[in-house]
Amino acid sequence: MELLFETAKLKFTRIINQLAENSVEKCYLCGKCTAGCPMAYEMDIQIHQIMRFLKLGEEKVLLKSRAIWQCVGCQTCSSRCPKEVDPASFVDALRVYATLTKQKASERAVEQFNYIFLEIIRHLGRIYEVGLVGLLNIFYMQPFRDIALAPKMVIGGKLNFIPHKIKGSKEIKRIFLACEELAQKDLKAKKELIEKEFQTTF
Repeated sequence: MELLFETAKLKFTRIINQLAENSVEKCYLCGKCTAGCPMAYEMDIQIHQIMRFLKLGEEKVLLKSRAIWQCVGCQTCSSRCPKEVDPASFVDALRVYATLTKQKASERAVEQFNYIFLEIIRHLGRIYEVGLVGLLNIFYMQPFRDIALAPKMVIGGKLNFIPHKIKGSKEIKRIFLACEELAQKDLKAKKELIEKEFQTTF
């Protein structure tokens, strides 16, 4: 029984290595990634701890953590790594794994923010702050949560209530379509990899 349990953990580590196109075993846990991470203060587990849990195959701990969704993808951890392990690639791999295996995100607000942000860029070609905040507040079911901040921002010229499209918005949409096509192919290949390992479909 113990052998089977360990094999399952090793399988998880192997799959994440494949998804990240990297090897977590190269990491010697020096902690430079965490020392430079601008989001470390928000995370329930630090980036070097994520690497450690990956080495141990701790799937449940990692997929339940908020940290993998709070990462902003700034690549600071990867640029600081003396072994060029690229910790950020493992965070991306964990999010892909969680999504493809239909694991519920522990930080749904982050997922929703990303979706709303990208949809605004897709349609306008630029960010529309009022729309972003408004839709997020509706998601939180607190539509007037930030209303007290609005007057000062309007006076300071920081808010535009009417959205503006850029001239090249059609080109932006074409870029989105091309990226989505590439992403779908990539996700399909990664899903097939996971299903092959577990001999099931998700």
